[in-house]
Amino acid sequence: MAIVLMDIIFRVKDYSAGNSRYPAYILAPFMLLVALGTSVVLVELGRRRGVQTSGVLFFYWLLHFVSSALLLQSRIRILVSHVEADEFSGDASVVYHLIFGSLFTLLVFVQTILAGFFVDGPRTTSSASPRECPENSACFFSVLTFWWFTSLVMRGYRKSLVLEDQWLLNPQDTSRSVIPIFEKSWAKELIRSQRVSMTKHSKTKDASSNLLLKPLNANGSGSKVETAVVNGQYSPRLWLAIGRAFWKMILFGMFLRLIFVVLMFLSPILLQKMIRFVNDKSVPSWSGYVYAMLMFVVAFLQSVVVHQYFHRCLVVGMRVRMALVSAVYRKSLRLSNAARKKSTAGEIVNLMSVDAQRFLEIMIILNFLWSMPVEICLSLYFLWNLLGPSVLAGVLVMVALIPVSTVISRANRTLQMVQMKQKDLRIKLMSEILNGIKVLKLYAWELSFQQKVLDIRKMELDNLRKAAYLHTATSFTWACSPFLVALTTFAVYVLLSPDNVLDSEKAFVALSLFNILRFPLSVFPLIITAMVQTSVSIKRLHKFLTNEELTEGNVHHTNDLDCSVNIAGGSFSWDKDSEPWR
Repeated sequence: MAIVLMDIIFRVKDYSAGNSRYPAYILAPFMLLVALGTSVVLVELGRRRGVQTSGVLFFYWLLHFVSSALLLQSRIRILVSHVEADEFSGDASVVYHLIFGSLFTLLVFVQTILAGFFVDGPRTTSSASPRECPENSACFFSVLTFWWFTSLVMRGYRKSLVLEDQWLLNPQDTSRSVIPIFEKSWAKELIRSQRVSMTKHSKTKDASSNLLLKPLNANGSGSKVETAVVNGQYSPRLWLAIGRAFWKMILFGMFLRLIFVVLMFLSPILLQKMIRFVNDKSVPSWSGYVYAMLMFVVAFLQSVVVHQYFHRCLVVGMRVRMALVSAVYRKSLRLSNAARKKSTAGEIVNLMSVDAQRFLEIMIILNFLWSMPVEICLSLYFLWNLLGPSVLAGVLVMVALIPVSTVISRANRTLQMVQMKQKDLRIKLMSEILNGIKVLKLYAWELSFQQKVLDIRKMELDNLRKAAYLHTATSFTWACSPFLVALTTFAVYVLLSPDNVLDSEKAFVALSLFNILRFPLSVFPLIITAMVQTSVSIKRLHKFLTNEELTEGNVHHTNDLDCSVNIAGGSFSWDKDSEPWR
């Protein structure tokens, strides 16, 4: 900042001397001073909040270094051209700006290295645990390239890894941090559903079914939130509670996916520029070096962004699964007797092991729902500019394949629901067998119960076989679609007019765009299958989490009574529909 202040003083004196200068000559250093001051403020805010490295500052200094280097090389080229033409008159301002630009570019380069490869140490002097995950203490470049993971890989290369070699979870990924966020979001959804139900049924005063939720606070205590089920109209939205709890990471994943899509379409554009450079001999040679360097940079950034995207999506999927498993477990402890008849032990196990796992898998492909149409539309747009109306032939091929996938997805959804019911039945039977294994051994019923389990398993395998056939048909159809689209488009383009020549530029760029188009078309059946499975899991989890619960207010713990148990005004029944016994 001191150098910038000196530059401001020099420019003001130069302008006051009567030299003709543009307004930007004076405004540029002031804007640069404001930018540097903002970076200082961001560094101080990061230190107060415990941020040891900042990606925003790293990219700021990186872009600042690139722009300063370009400006410096431009000034050097102008000075060299003046010296070669004997037009250099020894102007002090030219020499000053050259020295200032060199020194400033060097300092910005040093700051870029410091911002990307070094971190601010923690203010606490306590020694860190040897099992602490190094991700939080790694520099930005290490986080960007996953270099912090290298130590574990090298340790696994030297010896077999054991449990003590594994790192602990990051504090923000532990159940103590994740579960209260989801419980608070789910409580808001329950309260909102209660208000809607009370508005619609204001004349009905049926308070026989109360749901009691205890969201955990940061200190582990619970706060009661009561919601009511009025005439079965209780319908909180689980997916909305998940989105409200983890919207920041989901939004960041969408941002990374957007950057990847933009970088992905830069490659065909740079390839087209490179082919034109090769065919046109009048273009300066430095353009080819620039295009080659940009193609490498774009490919490198694509790799970095896509791996960061998958990492972030897996982390948020892990947090969602953790929250759902905790919610199912806590709910199972509060179920009423009537609700326990509807939810068996096998179903509860499936909810925690299978249905919660679906959310870990769906988080990776969730952003494909909006990025796939964008990729397809952009690919067709660039192909239209390249090949003209012949692209419509390829579009017709893709449209013709959509009804096929729709029919298959509906059949797959039906099979998925049947399969989950059969799995619940099998696990329920296995639990009963294990609980009564002594009786089975005593009466020699092993073979008969074994046959029952095998019959259910056979039905499951039949459904899995049918689902595999449907998945194979869908995958084969959409795997062939890119080739059919490319073949149809090229054939129509050549046959449409004798003036249409399929040269190297059009062929390679079109194939690059078709290669981009291949991914969304090939992943489309997988997304349909995953969405169908997740929708079934959402319904099953929603049904379980909205079951009737025990009213904990009926029981109070006190030490003032002389007896162990005291019942006053008790009314007993197995469920709310049966006649109570008093």
